[in-house]
Amino acid sequence: MMWPLVVYFAFAVVLVTAVIGLSYLLGPRHLEPATGEPYEGGIVSEGSAHVRFSIRYSAVARILSTAGAQNLLAGLGQLTARTSSGFSPTLRSRTLGTSW
Repeated sequence: MMWPLVVYFAFAVVLVTAVIGLSYLLGPRHLEPATGEPYEGGIVSEGSAHVRFSIRYSAVARILSTAGAQNLLAGLGQLTARTSSGFSPTLRSRTLGTSW
């Protein structure tokens, strides 16, 4: 009873291997001096790309991302509460005379 699943995964592995193998065989091969260097839109890069951030930056980023997620979830909760009552917000506002 498991054989269709085994055949499916075997086919997937063979297909992925074939695609990767063909791209390796048919792909371009060139080693020029500028191949490994980063391209910055024509601007010559200076220094290293590794920049150390302070702990203060990390803490502020965590606080802001948490606050953003909480606001998003609160907004979704309000939207669900409004639409699950049986009336759409536009119909309810016309019926009760209130505006959303």
